Amino acid sequence: VSTENNLYSFHDGEWKEEIKNVEINTFAIAPDGAIWAGGGGIYRLFGGNWTSSNVRDIILALAIESDGDVWVGLENDGVYKYDGKTWINFRGDENIPQVQVNAISVDSQGALWFGTNDDFNNRGQLYRYDGNAWMIYSTGLDILANDIYDIAKSPDGKYWFATRKGIS
Repeated sequence: VSTENNLYSFHDGEWKEEIKNVEINTFAIAPDGAIWAGGGGIYRLFGGNWTSSNVRDIILALAIESDGDVWVGLENDGVYKYDGKTWINFRGDENIPQVQVNAISVDSQGALWFGTNDDFNNRGQLYRYDGNAWMIYSTGLDILANDIYDIAKSPDGKYWFATRKGIS
């Protein structure tokens, strides 16, 4: 459970404070069982120990691929990928501008979907990255608005996008 300033776990009927005095916005569980949490930084719990990274921005979204690679969406600094050794920043990449990344989802083919918004420059879009190329989707494809706040996939394989104007 994430609150304004703490992250708690619940196990065997008891609550335990895991991270103190840090806002946590999102978290995900990796294939190796590690818990990644993001908010005022990025944190990893593995083997009973919390560690933090040098990524310093407000973390809004996390997704973990089946191979354990971690993708992080930031409020101001685009997208980072962690391959287990190195953080790679996609900020300003010619295919994904420096925008606020609100949501990340991995599809069944291993492609990543990124929901973004940019209130200042009207550059929010839905992006899909297959590991080689970026695709950009916009309101012309039955998406109600370009500002994407969340992404969900239903059991029948249909994607749903939470936008400024409703769910598409």
